[in-house]
Amino acid sequence: MDNTLEANVESHDRFMIFQLGNESYAISLSNVKEVIGVGAFTPVPNSPPYFKGVLNLRETVISIFDLGRKMKATEVKANERAIIILDIATPNVGVLVDGVESVIEVDPKTIQPAPNSSEQNSKSVKGVIREKDRLVLLLDINETLGFSKPILTEKTAA
Repeated sequence: MDNTLEANVESHDRFMIFQLGNESYAISLSNVKEVIGVGAFTPVPNSPPYFKGVLNLRETVISIFDLGRKMKATEVKANERAIIILDIATPNVGVLVDGVESVIEVDPKTIQPAPNSSEQNSKSVKGVIREKDRLVLLLDINETLGFSKPILTEKTAA
């Protein structure tokens, strides 16, 4: 296995599997703060179509991104949509997914390298996990949401 893949996965061995459309994806459990049911969003004018809006969670405003729309996944009518509240460098962010399936333990050495593709979405795929009789794409959630790029703030612009 490629050493850079091992470095990207770090020592994390637990992953949350969730659905977007008909496909299964995973993120490191260390990036998950909690999972909640879907509540009412407050839309934000002039925002991208994958930005659902904000919601109030225990007196904290959380920005909600529709991960399926962001990843251009096939839309399905999902009965058990959920919001994964993320524990990442960008605070107070959640992603809307079509369903949360399970948490699995995986030996990082068994994760296959990401497939080669010139598509922008493929840069957010860190690897492929074989789970039972299927393949699950392991996402870099920061890259997927575009948070891996430096954010220009008033302080850095001055």
